[in-house]
Amino acid sequence: MRQRVLTILLCLLVAFVLCACGQKERTAGVVIAPVTQTPEPQATPAPDLAGDWYGWWHIRHTTGDWAKMYGYFWDCCAEIGEDGSLLLWDESLPKDNALAETTIRSEGGVLRCNGGYMLDAAGQPESWKLAVTEDKGGTLLTISGRYEAVESEGGFSFEIFLRPWGDLWPGKDNEIPYYYEDWYLPLIRAGSAMPDTVGP
Repeated sequence: MRQRVLTILLCLLVAFVLCACGQKERTAGVVIAPVTQTPEPQATPAPDLAGDWYGWWHIRHTTGDWAKMYGYFWDCCAEIGEDGSLLLWDESLPKDNALAETTIRSEGGVLRCNGGYMLDAAGQPESWKLAVTEDKGGTLLTISGRYEAVESEGGFSFEIFLRPWGDLWPGKDNEIPYYYEDWYLPLIRAGSAMPDTVGP
């Protein structure tokens, strides 16, 4: 009799352990469900900006060796590729010795720069701010940022204003490129392509 009781108790114990293990596995399967993460926005080129651009840029908040250049400005041209690559040159630095180079990407609808250089400093375009607006003159691309010199002391803040090559610039003298009347407009009227140097 005692032997039968022990056998029954042993069977019940085994059954209880098996049930408990099975329940644990099911519970664990619910608790340790894989966590899905929201993927980061993928960077894509900004094809709407592809083409030739013309405008001007100026500097502010100068420091160090650049202090005496506060308020200086230059006409400039830019070439933006289908892949978002941007090459910028001005009156002093022609296309084959460009002022700046970077790649424009659209990340979650926000335009950003990836890599590149300005003057002697690599990587600084990463912090540039870009904005595309529409006004009575058409499309205006504005780029702003800060340059810190590598081969000299100090730096400056800057703003770049660009419109597609061939567009007209509304506004007063201090709102349009310096060579707009004497150099740009004659080229546009003649149907000329954007040159690799800026100014007459």
